[in-house]
Amino acid sequence: MLGWTRFLKCSACEYVQEAVSNDQAGIPCPHHAEYGCAGQMELLKRGFKWLGKTRQVSEEATTGSCVCKHPAATLKVCTMSGEIVEIGVGSSWTVSDAKMRLANKIKIPAREQCWVMDQMLLQDSSLIVKLAQTDGSPPISLARRDPEVAEWMERIASDWSCVQTAANIPGKIWKSSEVVLEIMRQSNKALRYADAELLEDINFLRQACELRGLRGLRAAPGLRAAPDSASPESTAWIQTIADVKLYLCYALKLEDIGMARKAIQCQDVIAKADGADIATFVVFAFFCDPLKSERDSLLAFLLPLSFSALSFGFCSRATTDLSLAQALLPKNRVAGVATRESNRLLSLPTTRLSGADFSLHVLLAHQRQLTIQEFDHFLNACCSRRDVVPISEARELLTACLSRSCDLEKLTGILTWASESDYSGFVQFIMEKDVAVQFLANMSQKRRACLFEEFLTAWGGLEEIVAMISKNHQEVQSLLRWATHQRDAAICCSEKLGATFAHLMNHGLHATEADADVGQMLLRLFLAGAALPDNISETVPLEWLKCLMDLEGSEPWVAGTLLMRMEQCDDDDLRSKFSDIWCPVWGNLQKEDCHRAVGLVVRETRMKLLPKRRRLQDLREMRKDLRETPKTLPKGLNELLGPGDSAFAYTVPGIWRSVRCSDLVLELRFLRL
Repeated sequence: MLGWTRFLKCSACEYVQEAVSNDQAGIPCPHHAEYGCAGQMELLKRGFKWLGKTRQVSEEATTGSCVCKHPAATLKVCTMSGEIVEIGVGSSWTVSDAKMRLANKIKIPAREQCWVMDQMLLQDSSLIVKLAQTDGSPPISLARRDPEVAEWMERIASDWSCVQTAANIPGKIWKSSEVVLEIMRQSNKALRYADAELLEDINFLRQACELRGLRGLRAAPGLRAAPDSASPESTAWIQTIADVKLYLCYALKLEDIGMARKAIQCQDVIAKADGADIATFVVFAFFCDPLKSERDSLLAFLLPLSFSALSFGFCSRATTDLSLAQALLPKNRVAGVATRESNRLLSLPTTRLSGADFSLHVLLAHQRQLTIQEFDHFLNACCSRRDVVPISEARELLTACLSRSCDLEKLTGILTWASESDYSGFVQFIMEKDVAVQFLANMSQKRRACLFEEFLTAWGGLEEIVAMISKNHQEVQSLLRWATHQRDAAICCSEKLGATFAHLMNHGLHATEADADVGQMLLRLFLAGAALPDNISETVPLEWLKCLMDLEGSEPWVAGTLLMRMEQCDDDDLRSKFSDIWCPVWGNLQKEDCHRAVGLVVRETRMKLLPKRRRLQDLREMRKDLRETPKTLPKGLNELLGPGDSAFAYTVPGIWRSVRCSDLVLELRFLRL
């Protein structure tokens, strides 16, 4: 008898049943409640079938092929609580299928289950039949994955390259041996992502080496099993420098010296690797105790590398050995193409340093062993840094430099970056070492102002500061001259220095020659920086104005000050100071002050002519002399003044250029003869 029949088959246990209606596809397996089957019923067959044949198929499916009722094998799984759970599995099942069955029993999602058997991680794609678990075998150990690690495991299993473009991957992902091993199944670049902790995990190392192709592990139980290091096939699987490092790390954990030495004998593999990988590997292998006798051959790998490649070996551990440090930072650098990090196979050192930091640590660790040339070499590299170092390191380096009598330029560079922070006691340290303060010139203006003020405070009171400047203590005069030339506001606006200048002016300390020199130096500084105290024009000694003659831009202020002060002079002072001080600055007056200047000239001329009662004949003789030296007279002066008036030029030769003719004529009418 013919009939229209449909059959459903469980995706997990393979149980088959006849479909009652058209919408039964996708329903849970009927064995879900009793056996914990996680499968779903899927459409198996449909069409015209003989009823007798139909019943026969149904009976075979329900009695012979169901894994729930007739499992091919039974797995024992030890949960985290110590409970042993047994699950039936099919002959074609994978670990992933078995995890789904276990998930229904222990309520832990399959993707968060981590299975370990014989201290080996079981991969989801592994077939159950390969586990070879017998009645006497220990149960499979179950650990629970971090949910975030489980999520990344699923993503990486689909396509490992997602880690190359993903941003902000948590660090715990790279500490998971499952994640790194999953990447290793798809790419030989997995080791560059592995956390350093994994290289200490012998279980991970063993499994990673086997994945890469290591064969010959002895079948004896336990992790002391190792490949036959005498066998030439033991390193035949090594293709990249990452394989060499895995093999070496595994040998170190096994404490197999022969195996470790065999790893670095893969010279062709190491030599053809990326330069940055070579530098990273050499630094790692250099400190392996079994390879101490091989250090020279390891350093030989660094000789052809460029500086950019060698810089990947700059780490704090490499600074502890002088020979390795010198190989990583040679005097004669090899030119080469910069290494692209995306091409690397090995992970970076966790404490990678910049070239300047690396040099600094080498100097501090080996300053006594370095020759003069080696010290200068590392010092030059060290001085290129621009960030801040702890005060203890700065002091130690400065002490070493001072003991080596380094030149001022190098010392200045060190002091510049070493002072760019608020170091407690740094100023006192510099004073104890008697270091020149010229290094402040290379600092930022804000820090220069702060530190210079601290130096002045450390020197003592105002009189002590005057004495320090006079003695050129720590070459402070060089700094003041630099600040004057640069018109540096940090130094020019120093409150302590301004108080020192006021002290000189108010207490008459300028009477001594040394104090007068300090006063003139400070006057130049404050004038250059536009920081002169108020009313200084009324009190500054006229003799000090001479020091300003060569200061660019000072002429208007000097001329105005002289005009005001000489107007206040009595006749005797005017007669003695006029020609010596006044004449060179006449031409720098503002136009509105010209009439005052001419009046001052007239006053001085009267004092020279009238008291001596010079006769007309004498004045005419003067005019004759003046005409013989025309360079001292402006063009047209004789025509302007007329006969006899040229005698006035005898008093003030060469100062007429800024005087308006109309002003001059009005003021000199009294001299017409």
